[in-house]
Amino acid sequence: MDLDRIESLLEKYFEGITTLEQEKELKSYFLGDNVAPHLTAYSSLFTAFNQAKKETSKVAFNTEVLQQKPRKEQKKWFGIAATIAVLAVLAGFMFSNKQAAQEDKEAIAAYKQAKEALKTLSQKFNQGAETLVAINQFTTAKNKVLK
Repeated sequence: MDLDRIESLLEKYFEGITTLEQEKELKSYFLGDNVAPHLTAYSSLFTAFNQAKKETSKVAFNTEVLQQKPRKEQKKWFGIAATIAVLAVLAGFMFSNKQAAQEDKEAIAAYKQAKEALKTLSQKFNQGAETLVAINQFTTAKNKVLK
């Protein structure tokens, strides 16, 4: 065989662009007796591929392990799992709503209490202001008399 062609095919082989016919040509060359000395390292690669092709498994094939559950049973379990997930989400949503409603009630009660306190404060302030107006009128009248 032409050595340049084999080297070219070997490069294409390692790049992954050879055809099956070209790979058979490489295989027959490297499994043969007249391999070029600088290419003998690659002959062990093709020898290993050839031996691996002949190997078979000695493990017994157990078909019972590979049998799947019927589709209806799988769908039933998926439906149950989906229902449980939806119920969990709804329960969490309702619990958070109850908590928010309780917080809202507490906030409204605090608002009403603050409003009452401010109303009382305003009334007391207005009473004090009326007293000050009376004192101011008294002071003005006193100053007029004393002048």
